[in-house]
Amino acid sequence: MPDSPSTATTEPPRSSGRELRELLLSSNGALTLGGGSSLSLPLGGGEHGVGALNLYSRRPHAFGPRAQAEAKRFADEASRALNLAVRMAHQVEISAQLRAALASRTVIDQSIGILMGQNGCDADAAFAAVRSASQNRNVRLRTVAAEIITAVSSTPPADGYSSRPDGGLPPRTIETS
Repeated sequence: MPDSPSTATTEPPRSSGRELRELLLSSNGALTLGGGSSLSLPLGGGEHGVGALNLYSRRPHAFGPRAQAEAKRFADEASRALNLAVRMAHQVEISAQLRAALASRTVIDQSIGILMGQNGCDADAAFAAVRSASQNRNVRLRTVAAEIITAVSSTPPADGYSSRPDGGLPPRTIETS
């Protein structure tokens, strides 16, 4: 807590939901000590979302039992909304990751099919060749797979993936044993 109003900050006070020391925000936004009151209530948003509902009044003891009960109901509703928003954001993230994984798997499967056709090998041998090239060159499996597709079709895979910004690929030969 600042010693004088001139050294005060506008940062909200930290609270565990109890009435804080008498504190109020002046009309110019500076934090001043005086006869006001504040009430802080926690907001829960699940595992990854937290927050607080901070209420301020210029009147001393403005948050009696009725006001506290109303604020608690509002904080409970806000917590539910925050929890829902966090869950929805998490689902959007998971959905995007699954779409990327599916697109990546499609490219890998296409490259395996190309190697099977060119070399007359089975899927396990073709995948082992792609994996080996990926590990030997220290590049992602999907990048090697995209290079195989581009080398055969002269165009990058359908999702627009290319291992180089200009869309061109260096010549590569991947051999199976």
